[in-house]
Formats: sequence, structure tokens, C-alpha cells
Amino acid sequence: NIVFRVSESNELRFEGRRIDIRAVRANVERMHAENPEAKVVISAHPKAKTELFVKISDQAREAGVYDISLSTDL
Repeated sequence: NIVFRVSESNELRFEGRRIDIRAVRANVERMHAENPEAKVVISAHPKAKTELFVKISDQAREAGVYDISLSTDL
């Protein structure tokens, strides 16, 4: 799966490194090309802003991935 983590302070991380929201689409495209069956999973702290989830989801859909899940990360 393609996992994005969102901290309580709304910091976005992918593969252990901090990324900007504008980098989500490129990362999803790259990972999806390597594994077309991969889903996008957004693991967010319960206090993270919903707005960030929406932006990540939009970027993933623009990259061609529509199977998107949200999980809470305490």
C-alpha cells in the first residue's frame, strides 16, 4: 500500500520523510506504476485537520488511484 501519515500538528510524511502536499500526486504516480494494485492509505492522528485528508485524496485520484482508506493513528 501507499501510506501517508499525518501527525497531530498536520505534518505529512511518506516513507519516513516529511513531504509537501504538492508532492503527493508524484509519489502516488510513482508507487502506483511500480504496483498497480496498491491502495492509498492515510494514517492520520485524530486531531489532524480533515482538510489535509481531502487534499491527499484529491491528489491520489488525480494520480489515478481511487481506492483510498483513512485510518486513525494514535
